[in-house]
This record gives sequence, structure tokens and C-alpha cells, in this order.
Amino acid sequence: MKTDKIILGLTGQSGAGKSTVGKIMEQKGACVIDCDKLARLVVEPGKPALSEIREAFGSEVINPDGTMNRAKVASIVFHDENARHILNRITHKYIEEETDRIINTCPNRVVVIDAPVLFESEIYKKCEKTVCVLADCETRILRIMNRDGLTREKAEERIFAQRDDDYFIEKCDFVIYNNGDGSNLEPAVASVFQEVLD
Repeated sequence: MKTDKIILGLTGQSGAGKSTVGKIMEQKGACVIDCDKLARLVVEPGKPALSEIREAFGSEVINPDGTMNRAKVASIVFHDENARHILNRITHKYIEEETDRIINTCPNRVVVIDAPVLFESEIYKKCEKTVCVLADCETRILRIMNRDGLTREKAEERIFAQRDDDYFIEKCDFVIYNNGDGSNLEPAVASVFQEVLD
């Protein structure tokens, strides 16, 4: 897809503060595409992705009201890599279509694609540069417990299922660390924008 816009990929681990960085980027004039929101949008009742998910995993993943039973789907794919691959193959194509639509219609010069699985979905191929947000393990555990109301054990389970720091550092052009109170985030984002806009 050819565009005159500057497209940045934003990714990182759960609890690192990626959403906060995305909000700062939005304040600085970027159009931020939240792929988590798109992932929920593309599986709404009546959407083709939901029909494909039902076909792949059975009618038990559909609630009586026609919505997707997220807890059931999560329980299937969390410990089954093949099932997760099937789910991602179904949803990613529709997320990518919606991402392209937003890129083509938004008036902003800078577009940020906020995607936890930026590289796994290959959506990074749309991006000129990529940015990751990282934080130390203990900080992330406490944030996830506070944000999602999880026990420490559940927060740790979520963290240990994710990629480590080295994975993101190796793949991304910019790394933003968010271990403190967040006061460093605005200057860090400003530095990234200055470099990509120059």
C-alpha cells in the first residue's frame, strides 16, 4: 500500500505502558490505530471473521446472543499454539483490511499502528519505523494486577507467555523504557517524532 504518510508501528509487552505512549503520540498529532479495538470490532456478530471462528472452533465459542465467547476462545488458544495460529490467521486479515482503510482516510501525516503482535501479524511491513515500550518485570506485574484486577499468579502467567525484552529490542528501531512515573515518556515520544519527521 503506497501512501505519503509516515507510518509508525507501536508495540511492547503487557503492562509496559504502550497505551499511554499511544495517547501521547495522539496528543502530538498522530492518528493512532488501536489493533486491540479492531480485533474486537472484526468479530462482532454478522462479521465474516466470527463465522470463520465458529467454523474453526465449533458453536460452543458463540454466546446465545450471537457474540463471541471470549473466555472460551481464550481457554482454547492460550495453551494450544496451533489453535492460536488458526485464530490469528482468521482475524489478522480483517484487522489489516480495517487498518488500511483508516490509513487511507485519516488526514494526519503520522499514523501509528498500535499492535501487541505487530511482528507476528506482519503488519510491521506497513511501517517505516517501529517503536517498542518496555518495563521491568516487577513493574509490569504490579501494573497488570492493578489494571486488570488479577492475582499475582495470573499476572505472572500472562507476562511469562509473552516475548522477552531482547525480542523487541532486536526488532524495533526505537525503544522507550517506562519503569518510573511516566515523566520520561513525553520527551521520549518527542525525540522519536523529531527523528522520523526530519
